[in-house]
Amino acid sequence: MTIIYQSPDPYNLYVGTPSICEHGGDIYASWNHFSFGGSAGTTGNLDEWNRTFWCKSADGGLTWTQPQELVDCFWACLESISGELYMTCTNHRWGQLEIRKFDGLTFNKVGEIRPQTPSDNHWAASSGFVHNGYFLRSFLRRTSSTYTFRNACLAVPIADFENMAAWKWSQGNWEGGSEHKYNGQDALWLEGAVVPFLTDLALVHRVNDNHTIGSSIEIIDKTAINIVEMQNGGEPNITAFSGYYDLPGGHSQFGLRWCTVHNKYLLISNPSFDGTTSDRNTLKIFSSDDLATWIEVYTIYEDEINNSIARDRNAHSYVDWRFSGSDIIMALRVSINGKDKHDTNGCKFVRIEDYGQHL
Repeated sequence: MTIIYQSPDPYNLYVGTPSICEHGGDIYASWNHFSFGGSAGTTGNLDEWNRTFWCKSADGGLTWTQPQELVDCFWACLESISGELYMTCTNHRWGQLEIRKFDGLTFNKVGEIRPQTPSDNHWAASSGFVHNGYFLRSFLRRTSSTYTFRNACLAVPIADFENMAAWKWSQGNWEGGSEHKYNGQDALWLEGAVVPFLTDLALVHRVNDNHTIGSSIEIIDKTAINIVEMQNGGEPNITAFSGYYDLPGGHSQFGLRWCTVHNKYLLISNPSFDGTTSDRNTLKIFSSDDLATWIEVYTIYEDEINNSIARDRNAHSYVDWRFSGSDIIMALRVSINGKDKHDTNGCKFVRIEDYGQHL
């Protein structure tokens, strides 16, 4: 593991939502700052919800350049498309969906994507993927000031990535955990991943543990899956709710991709250490043939802290990862004796060499 960045004020200024991408022989990483104002343990104005930082490594992740700042940029995710480096982002915590393009020095705004509610969206760290000539990814729309979301997909032909009018989103079937209850209770669906599934696509959601609506239950290691079909000239429409399934670490941000080399889904996530409690300080790789049955194949980090308070202050989470030849590279946000497992104080780079040997 290599430290990419450490917060200059680890108990007040936090590090969130990392992304990573290879481009032009270099590795690029990004993350955002967030803060609740005031001192640790207090809340105030959300005064640090619009800044992203990025840097790059020319030696495979061993060393990194000094971070560069982007203002009015949040939930950033790096994408290498058709020989160009882009950043999908919002302009604030709940903001307008935007595309930025790298010019060799910085990331400049290309334009705005305008789904049904243009200014209350949440990208999170769900990187996209290319499928049958389209770039696809998921996003969230906040429907009220509370934690109430609707989930959808975005799609654009690769050749039209910079044409904002070419971006299309799920129409008329935005999905959430209030329509599809878990054990009779409303559930909160957060960011997810779009992956190929049978002849269509699957939108695999994070089912959150600590914002479950109208219930004191915790939902641990579960996911909600929707089936997505490309319709009407490129609209990625949700056509069916498949159900709730076991997913190790489904209660926290996870990274899920289809591996074309080994014909398996690979998941990097934070499984619960005891099967009943949310945890972010154990990071593992799992494989699956069908999105329903998962096999643990590799442990990246496993904290043996038994004290619940200390465990809550240490985390390796919110992973974004990519294939890099026979390796996997990833960026994750970390809390090392920090304020808590969510309000993290650093960003790390990890390389798993020859990942196929573990499958």
